[in-house]
Parts: sequence; structure tokens; C-alpha cells
Amino acid sequence: MLTLEVLARALVEKLETMPDVPTGHYAHLKSWIEVTDQERRDFPDIVEKAQDRHASDDVEVDDDPFLSIGDEGVWVSAWVWVPTPAEDDDEQG
Repeated sequence: MLTLEVLARALVEKLETMPDVPTGHYAHLKSWIEVTDQERRDFPDIVEKAQDRHASDDVEVDDDPFLSIGDEGVWVSAWVWVPTPAEDDDEQG
């Protein structure tokens, strides 16, 4: 799956090879990537823990989800399945 993170990384990688593009033009994006990588290094087992505890037919946790560090835990981004109206009708009928 092509994600915004993959595209952001590819863009920064490409811009770093272009001497005419000042680093300041993409510094925030580069910083976000560095913070994302550091958070994943700081909590190496958190994704597996989230997958074990919460993954189901209705909840999916990517292998490299976004993390949000809290005082007493870590928020892990996940996908939640929501059926379309037609699928809802099929399940009820």
C-alpha cells in the first residue's frame, strides 16, 4: 500500500539530491520523519502489543503505524472497518 509516509520519505530523499532546493523548504517534513522513526525506536514492542490486543476482523493495525506518546501509554493508529449501507443491509437481512 502506498501511504503518505512512503511518499513523504521519497520526496525528502529526492529533494536531498537536488542542490538548488534549500533544506528549509522541506525541513518540517524531514523533522516529522525523524520524530516518527525515533518514536518507533523508543517503543519497539508497542506495535506487536497493539496488534495482539486489538487486531480483529474489524480493527487492523499496520506494521508501521503512527504513534502518539502519552504520559502513561502510547496511542497507536489503527484502521477500523465500517460497513457500507449495502453491506449493513446484507448482514441484517
